[in-house]
Amino acid sequence: MFCSKCGQELGNDVKFCSGCGASVGDNQKNIKKVVQEPVSGITARSFLCSGCGESLKIPKNARGVVKCPSCKTECILDGIIKNAEIAAKENINSGIPLTATSAILHKQLIECFLNQPYFPLDIFENAEVIREERYCVPAYCFDCNGEASYSYEEGEYDESKNYSTEDFLKGFKWYTKSGSERVSAALFSSGNKKMTSYINELYQKTDLKKLIDFEYLEFPQNVETLDYDLPQLVAYNEHIKQIVEEMLIIKGQESLKHKKELKYNGELWERIFILRNIQQNNAIYIKNFMMGDSKIKKEIIRVFLGLYRVVYKYRDQEFSIWFSGDGQKSYFDEIPVDQKLKETLREKYYLQDHVKRSDPPKILTIGFWVLIIISIFSLIATIFGGGKTFGVPLIICAIGCMLCRTMEEEYKKKHEKKHEKGEAKFQNEIDDILSQVKNVAQKFIEKEQALRGIYHEVTGKTDAFNIDFNIKDYAEAAYSDYEENQ
Repeated sequence: MFCSKCGQELGNDVKFCSGCGASVGDNQKNIKKVVQEPVSGITARSFLCSGCGESLKIPKNARGVVKCPSCKTECILDGIIKNAEIAAKENINSGIPLTATSAILHKQLIECFLNQPYFPLDIFENAEVIREERYCVPAYCFDCNGEASYSYEEGEYDESKNYSTEDFLKGFKWYTKSGSERVSAALFSSGNKKMTSYINELYQKTDLKKLIDFEYLEFPQNVETLDYDLPQLVAYNEHIKQIVEEMLIIKGQESLKHKKELKYNGELWERIFILRNIQQNNAIYIKNFMMGDSKIKKEIIRVFLGLYRVVYKYRDQEFSIWFSGDGQKSYFDEIPVDQKLKETLREKYYLQDHVKRSDPPKILTIGFWVLIIISIFSLIATIFGGGKTFGVPLIICAIGCMLCRTMEEEYKKKHEKKHEKGEAKFQNEIDDILSQVKNVAQKFIEKEQALRGIYHEVTGKTDAFNIDFNIKDYAEAAYSDYEENQ
């Protein structure tokens, strides 16, 4: 029998419920609220209370709601029932649960902000987390074993003949060779079209050891369970097959990594470079690497995968970040960016990279060579001048050459220092901007004041703010983004 208040299963001769302490009475007449029509395949299992987080034991065939004995919160069981029905129908017996706490999701959310360059400096004050959505997504686990053969041409260079640089390709003898490779991989793909990109990003190469038995999967209140609407053959052909084939190609190429790929584009410097490599390393070169058709055997397991979607608002615009069931992986399409900060940093990086380098005045170079020529003629005239000497002009020209060269060197040193000062000036301006970013991030982390919204209760919890913000990583990300857009 079951307790009429909390739904806990009881023994036959029990007067008080061990879960909530209520008087038992005739429990068999009072369980209609919790137990209605039986659902085949559901067994007693653990469930976390949506109010206090306490682990509750759900009676067999329970439906509707169950009340927590500690905080008296009525927890909705409809999601559990739907999960059980889909699991029975689709032969699902394992999955990855939703186990992330509010502190973990809050921490990961902040790290998503900090790991992106140009995050708005007022985001910690003005962002508001407005809801947390929980999904139980049906998916496929493809346990694949792939095999493929490959072919390539291997070249040996005949060093006994002294080929000219232009004709060095004639020194190669080419032999067609082949090999084969095998790979094994467990890859996950969504069984629901709507969640394909999120599952592929967060779960595609997940360790099989993380799967747990269906009976121990914990589904929080208001979890939304989706249905299979993507056939497994389509999921395999569109999202899995190509990955296995790429793994085979990479492994095949790695097996030939001790050889050198022959790159020839008709350019003289390229040919000289390769010829020198051949002479110095006595290397064997390959070309025309080709992978044959792959043969992939697969075993398919149907699983449930947990997803969180955290929605937050910033300046009247909604953004969302998706998290894996343990909250350790994240994926987002868009995140707030401070456009003014972005443009300012990019401008500083550009100015630093394009500080003008001043070359010495051309007149010094021209004067140097004119004096050299005059010196040469003076020397010739002195030698073949029939007793006439041009020693004085020769000395004057030599002194002039030395002066021109000295003035060039001094000019270079002076303007090199000026160039370095220009670079340093912009670097200081960049450092000032980065210092502001660092201060904003560190103050928020040290204050341990949660973002506004549904995660306000994590304020002061160390595990929600155990974040290591590295300004050097931020600066490198910002500069890489600048370079990509040049």
